[in-house]
Amino acid sequence: MRKRYLLLLLTLIFGAALLAVDRYTASWEQSTSERNINEPDYYGDGLISDRFDANGKRVQRLQAHSSVHYPATRHTEFQRPLITALDQQSTTWQIQAASGVLSDGEQQLTLSDNVEVRTVDRRDAIVITTSELHYDIEQQVAHTEQPVRIDHMRIQISAVGMTLDLKRQRMRFHQEVNTQYDPTNQ
Repeated sequence: MRKRYLLLLLTLIFGAALLAVDRYTASWEQSTSERNINEPDYYGDGLISDRFDANGKRVQRLQAHSSVHYPATRHTEFQRPLITALDQQSTTWQIQAASGVLSDGEQQLTLSDNVEVRTVDRRDAIVITTSELHYDIEQQVAHTEQPVRIDHMRIQISAVGMTLDLKRQRMRFHQEVNTQYDPTNQ
């Protein structure tokens, strides 16, 4: 009789041990899968991506110091992105920022932190600065609702909000536009 109780007691202890191991393993697997959801599935250094028109002429280049893609949130983060675009008059525009985000399946790149838009191949360069800019890669249109500052030779313009169509060389300010002209500045 004692042997039965001893065997029953050993069986209960063994069953409790198996149950404890099962719970520990299940919690470990859950934390591993949660950690994997928030991890990137790919990353890259020195990204260069070119876009061409129907005739094979390059119309746009996206460069970035690095990029990281997160599958759970379906977006890619860029460090130091630089966009180079040509308009219809073959003027080269460059847009650069400290960081950028592009959602999967979208054509709009959101640039932030020290955003600068400038003409490159003109003697009288236009320089636009803002804190955040949304850039439509397909349409080559940039817009923001943040304060902007535009410097061009002797003219300085400040405004809140702007839409810039790079293809057509059209800029529209949304509100609070202030222009200053300095005839002594070269």
